[in-house]
Amino acid sequence: MKSLTLALRMIAGLTHPYHPGLLVFFVTSRCNCRCSICFNWENVRGGRGKELSLKEIDKIACSMQPLPQLLLSGGEPFLREDLAEIVELFYLRSGTRQISIPTNGTLIRQTRVAVRSILEKCPEAYLNINLSLDGIGEDHDLSRGLKGCFESLCQTYSSLEEIRKANQRLSINFLTTIKRDNAGNLMSIVEYVKENFDANYHSLGLVRGNIDAAERDFNLKQAEKMLDSFYATREGFVNLPIFNRIAPAMASAVQRILSQSRRQEKRCFHCLAGKKMIVLTPEGNLMPCEPLWLEPEVRGKKDANAFVMAYLREYQYDVRGALNSRRAEKIKRFIAQKKCWCVYGCAVLNSMIYSPRMYPRLLGEIRWRARKRPTKQDGY
Repeated sequence: MKSLTLALRMIAGLTHPYHPGLLVFFVTSRCNCRCSICFNWENVRGGRGKELSLKEIDKIACSMQPLPQLLLSGGEPFLREDLAEIVELFYLRSGTRQISIPTNGTLIRQTRVAVRSILEKCPEAYLNINLSLDGIGEDHDLSRGLKGCFESLCQTYSSLEEIRKANQRLSINFLTTIKRDNAGNLMSIVEYVKENFDANYHSLGLVRGNIDAAERDFNLKQAEKMLDSFYATREGFVNLPIFNRIAPAMASAVQRILSQSRRQEKRCFHCLAGKKMIVLTPEGNLMPCEPLWLEPEVRGKKDANAFVMAYLREYQYDVRGALNSRRAEKIKRFIAQKKCWCVYGCAVLNSMIYSPRMYPRLLGEIRWRARKRPTKQDGY
């Protein structure tokens, strides 16, 4: 019943075309890893800057009702000791019911304490903890620039698994980024996750963003083919607390759109960045999306500041008011006129949820899957 309530809240977002349904909030730039594929490396290596306080975040959350989905990013989000309190603010003030937190999985105690607190203080929320896994054992440690990272991740998983046994609103997921050093053995990583973890889902995606060009030195066509095959089944989706049946179709549709965009080097979806999805930086800058903030190739010759929709302190942390400003409207027009293109999966997925013109593509994917012979693993 709670999952139905969340679905209805998301669908209700269609009646608010200019109010965000997803906030991607970079709660900190601090991180204890030095990942070779970090698209936010400039901010991470720049050290700790000014972070929004709980009091400021409270004002932001009050201005965002309703907000069905929240993604807390970083840096390493669990380095913020008040992470559970941040989630609770959005739960109470914004009506948020789906929270996702990507993590390197190294902060075992902090993660366990925060997850327990979130589930206790937000009794109607669904929580996705997304563990980043680039390889097995030392390969993962080298990718993350931290010895013992793989072992800590495994311990964090075990700790979370105990919590999940008592609370099915917790989803433990794995995210693998395809890059030079793991592109040739992706299926071994997939098999390792299947055999050693009981993940709710395992997501694979190509490396992107402002990173060392050497990390892109792999057979892209072969990787795309493997991704198409992976998402053509329910292979990565085992047991989701919500959207269990439709999620595989959505993931496959997103993969097809991203692949098409890469091949054609243009946007192949109706982007709602700046409208139904926004990004908030640790210091309180409001951006339409990650690429226009962190990916120079998407911005072209323009500076990142050219795409700041608002400095929220100037608006007393009123997101609704900031999004109606002339500056914000100008950036939304820039996006609507397709003057940029990217391969940002969150943007595609958000548009698929909130843009009716995207529904035929999703329905086509669902029909294609329905014609396939069902199996026990498909959950039918």
